[in-house]
Amino acid sequence: MDRLLTAVSCQGMSVRVILADHLVRHWMVMPPLNGAQILDCQAAAEIRFQTLFGEPLTDWKMAADWQARTAFLSSALPNALLNALQAVGAQHGLLMLAIVPEFVARFNRAASALVAGNWFGVLHQDLLTLAVVEKGRLFDLRSIHVPALALTERDWLRLSVEREATRLMRPMPDGVELCGKVPTAWLQAATEPGSWACVQLAQVELPEPELEPKQLAGSLEAPDLYQLAAAGL
Repeated sequence: MDRLLTAVSCQGMSVRVILADHLVRHWMVMPPLNGAQILDCQAAAEIRFQTLFGEPLTDWKMAADWQARTAFLSSALPNALLNALQAVGAQHGLLMLAIVPEFVARFNRAASALVAGNWFGVLHQDLLTLAVVEKGRLFDLRSIHVPALALTERDWLRLSVEREATRLMRPMPDGVELCGKVPTAWLQAATEPGSWACVQLAQVELPEPELEPKQLAGSLEAPDLYQLAAAGL
């Protein structure tokens, strides 16, 4: 980033950073049944993080789509990465408006247009971030490694989604709408009569950054991660 910004004239510009999901940790949290305030949800998210990833949140910065009555998405990025981004931005006189994982940015943009009964996914390199969507809301999130051989296997996506649906005890979706460079084999398999649907979305245009950062949970110092898990998920 330093080399790139040095080569262009960008002093004083506003920027919005989109991070590949490889660099971010996503996890779903079920709010406590007797939770009465945002601190209860924060505690639940921290405990869930440690359970899933085997370490405390000490070295990570977290934000979430806080919900008191339904499961919500939490996301975090390493403090070292956040500090490095901010340092480069300050060095070049940039106004850092937002730092957002690619999945969050694209899901917030595409969710309202998803076909009922479909799930949503973002494919980037060898990582498929798959959203289990029910009644227009994010029910669960799965991060799936995509081996090289899967790119030429026509049924790999369908079988992977079927496995995740079984694991979560959810009905098999009618199909998956994907952002990213979707393998031709997956798309060809979906063109056969009566086949399971795999739809490649047109490149989802990411929204313009907000000019007035919003506080999340009152504990995050804007503008660090205020859009990490944007409202509306």
